[in-house]
Amino acid sequence: MKLSKINKKKIWDTEKYSSRITEISKKTVGIYGLGAIGREVSKRLIGFNTKNYAIDPSPNFIPENIEECWGQEKLDYLCKISNFLIVCAPVTGETRNSLDRNRLSMMPKGSYVIIISRGEIVDEIALADLIKTSHIYGASIDATAVEPLPRKSPLWGLRNVIITPHSSALTPELYQMRRKIFASNLEKFLSNKSLEYVCDKITGM
Repeated sequence: MKLSKINKKKIWDTEKYSSRITEISKKTVGIYGLGAIGREVSKRLIGFNTKNYAIDPSPNFIPENIEECWGQEKLDYLCKISNFLIVCAPVTGETRNSLDRNRLSMMPKGSYVIIISRGEIVDEIALADLIKTSHIYGASIDATAVEPLPRKSPLWGLRNVIITPHSSALTPELYQMRRKIFASNLEKFLSNKSLEYVCDKITGM
């Protein structure tokens, strides 16, 4: 919003951004959840010269640029080493509120949190508090625990926080893909064949 206002006012102020832009190169990226979303995230990290680690209890496939993939028991460690923590996991009994105040506080000072799967995984009040103190320097949030995000949420208006209304994937191509999957699965269902992309609501897989 600030950039939009600056553009409308035709302001050119290079100094305003001096030393406020963070290099991702040579940083450690933690991917929480290495399903379809997490694997796509890992693809986009190729070429950025990052060290990438992941948490997933039973990954179907581990991309080559993931140094190591651990089970849920190593979540503390992932938080401790991640300069950028990207939340790609489904909500399950194990992941719900798993990124609580204690774990978020373990992250290196000046780190970032990116939430692209489900907001219920992150303690939003703790996240807001840690951003206010700059322990976590910023966040990009596309999914929140309650949607729409309540107006009283402490996340609104925070410096270095980008909030989008669970809309980052809503491209024309996404809708085309959904229609193709539906048509294909309908055909399979009518032919009594196994469906694709079936998800277990309990395990999230």
